[in-house]
Amino acid sequence: MIILQYILFLLFLFSSLESEVLNFNIAMSTKTFFKDKKFSNLVIKVIESSFNNKYSDVKIHILPYSSEKKIISDFFNEKIELIILSPEFFFKEEQRLKKNISKKWTVRINNEKYEQYYLITHKDSNASIKNIKNYTVNFRDGVFSAEKWFESLVYEEHNKSYLRVITKRVYFKKRSKLIYQAFFKKNIVSVVTKNDFDILLEINPQLKKNIKILEKSQKIYLSLLGFSSKKMNKKREETIFNHVTNIDSIMSNEHYKSLTSLSKVYLLNDKDLNELRIFYKKYEAYEKYE
Repeated sequence: MIILQYILFLLFLFSSLESEVLNFNIAMSTKTFFKDKKFSNLVIKVIESSFNNKYSDVKIHILPYSSEKKIISDFFNEKIELIILSPEFFFKEEQRLKKNISKKWTVRINNEKYEQYYLITHKDSNASIKNIKNYTVNFRDGVFSAEKWFESLVYEEHNKSYLRVITKRVYFKKRSKLIYQAFFKKNIVSVVTKNDFDILLEINPQLKKNIKILEKSQKIYLSLLGFSSKKMNKKREETIFNHVTNIDSIMSNEHYKSLTSLSKVYLLNDKDLNELRIFYKKYEAYEKYE
């Protein structure tokens, strides 16, 4: 009888362990990455539901923070164990952060670790970095480093922020609208990812006849950087990264893909960030033109 009770107890214990749900909070300053609050909330909701519907044992919750300074304050004080930062902010705070970081990661598109950007316009447009004054510039909301790259081009040519040079800045949620603007209008330029441009060309090859590429960036950019804390329980850390590295199959629904191109998690080492670090150190120097 005692043995039977013991077996029943073990079965109950193991079933309880199997059914345990691990929750992971990820801190992110959404207003740093997205200009449209409703759009950022929608993207977060779709990411969370896509992931959480896939797994019964692990759940993620993206916590919107008011600022990146508040994120790292809570990170240092062990209130949060997973964080997402903009590359610009990370490189400014790298010396303070690196002693607290365990793993570095990013979320990218398809099998490409790094982003490359194109500056595109109508084939009959007279736009150029030198001649950008009377043009509207379009960006895709959420592609953080694309705007920084364009900003660096204008700084180098005009010694001032691009906002003091161009006529207007517009953010688009969908890549198709961003690219079709360059197809139909001669008074705009669009900053797009190479991946978005290639996808739209494949869908509609006619775009190539009416669009020209003015500038191409280096293939070194990342729009966000993620980190786990050194104080994080190693089993928890291993569990979450085993799950998120399979994000491709999770983020396969069409609604998700219509909102964002992010679909693959890459773990990073210091060497992976070398060229991006050089870019942002140079970018810091442009602030004197403000």
